[in-house]
Amino acid sequence: MVLLQDHFERLDNSTNVVLYQGETLPTNVLAGIVHALGPFSDRGTTKTNRDVWTARSLTELLWKKGVPPFSVLWMAEPDNTQHGTGVGSPQSLNAIRNSDYTLSLVVAALKTRGVYDTTDIFVVSDHGFSTISSNVNMVAHLNRAGFKVFRQFEGPPAPGDVLLVGLGGSALLYVTGHDAKTIAGLVKALQTDDAVGTIFTAHAQPGTFPLDDAMIHSREAPDIVFSFRWSAASNNYGAPGEVISESQGSNLTAITQKGTHASLSPFDMHNTLVASGPDFRQGFFDEIPSGNVDVAPTILNILGIKPPRTMDGRILSEALNSSDAASPKVEKKELRAHATLPTGEWTQTLQISEVNGVRYLDQGTGQFTPRTSAP
Repeated sequence: MVLLQDHFERLDNSTNVVLYQGETLPTNVLAGIVHALGPFSDRGTTKTNRDVWTARSLTELLWKKGVPPFSVLWMAEPDNTQHGTGVGSPQSLNAIRNSDYTLSLVVAALKTRGVYDTTDIFVVSDHGFSTISSNVNMVAHLNRAGFKVFRQFEGPPAPGDVLLVGLGGSALLYVTGHDAKTIAGLVKALQTDDAVGTIFTAHAQPGTFPLDDAMIHSREAPDIVFSFRWSAASNNYGAPGEVISESQGSNLTAITQKGTHASLSPFDMHNTLVASGPDFRQGFFDEIPSGNVDVAPTILNILGIKPPRTMDGRILSEALNSSDAASPKVEKKELRAHATLPTGEWTQTLQISEVNGVRYLDQGTGQFTPRTSAP
């Protein structure tokens, strides 16, 4: 039902079933699905057929003996097609229509089983999307600047060697030995690069934000994280939002892609969350900032399950029928960082919203202004 990192083996009689890329856990469930629906396979460049196969597996077979308290259905589209053909393309619109169709299969199955009126449905996208305005090879850029940067180490790295992990609209830099001189030099190089937007560092550097500001610090965190430059320009289909992309930014060949995400562009950060059902207010548009991090605590609250530990998100109480709590207070902030460089000035901003102690990143930008010589 979902592509998650929950690939632990299960007993053959387990009622907790995971269906991912045509495989199942427990493994004995797959034979019955293939017998009923045929094999899981791709036809052409779209993955719409995969999505329909998976939705039918859920609604016709995994729900055959009854709908469990919680199900997740993860779709490969329109993400796959928007990467390949761009935001707003005819192919992408067809992929969205296919997702609407798979949702109709879910709704029809719930009605057939008599549980539609007692079921809450969440429709969530994991991110927004931007059109790629240009590709940049940051490994080549930084190597020309005098650093030793690699996409993978073929052998043991030397002190100061840098591993770059491209994510499309952003990139991570891991410096071997956390060499302070190399990190400082990389930051200065990035701050004068036209492709770079907002920069975060594990340790304080002039003109950067700490990783903590973006809630991405951990023991294994990279030394530097940066988002690429974005704009609100529209593409050929009239869809707004363009971003520079790392040329090897994903497990796909990014240079052939038309769309990507993972930057601090508002077009990437602002995604879809629609909830409908007996536990939610009807016709309510929630203007209070929220995020995917809030979905799990909200669902657990509806199911009456207390999480074993504190969760990062919040319960979307303002959208629930059962809540009589006052609307939470929203605090907007803009963080700024500045650095004076030999050739100019670097300034970056990060706009955030905070609701009941939960932080949401709204957008981030960075700008290098060359110093002009006096006449």
